[in-house]
Amino acid sequence: MQSWANLYAGTDGHGLDTRNWMAFKPSAGHIEKATISIFNDGIDTDFNPAAVYSLHAATAVDFGSLGVGPSLGSVTAGEANSLKVRYVDIQLNAFGVAYLNAHQGQQVIFGGVVTGSGHTGLFGGSRGVPEALLTVSAVPEPESYAMLLAGLGLVGWLARRKQRVA
Repeated sequence: MQSWANLYAGTDGHGLDTRNWMAFKPSAGHIEKATISIFNDGIDTDFNPAAVYSLHAATAVDFGSLGVGPSLGSVTAGEANSLKVRYVDIQLNAFGVAYLNAHQGQQVIFGGVVTGSGHTGLFGGSRGVPEALLTVSAVPEPESYAMLLAGLGLVGWLARRKQRVA
């Protein structure tokens, strides 16, 4: 799923922070795991590699709520800012997956914030490519397994019947 996003998060080390947000609408069906891929332009050469970028379940798109609440997943600046233009994958933790499952069919907003000392900026301009992608892995429902087993049983019965006729 692609997202509407404002993608720049950072800190200047002196109390000036920028935060970003992403909005998704998860489809119906139980989600087992999820990964958010955020575009990073990789041009910040002056950063603290130990700074942490964390995703949070935001209650609104305002500065205060984008960096509070339980963490849904995180990545260090050193992992994210490799000075290469690429997508950075953030695996959602158990709370993040539960949050998506609890909000199926509804819009969810993730906030992103950088914590750490020194100047660190992540996920700047997208250069016209999708800025954030949410990939989910659904768990098949028990009915799917029942239909699969019934189909395999039918195929086995037909094969056995064919052997008896021949």
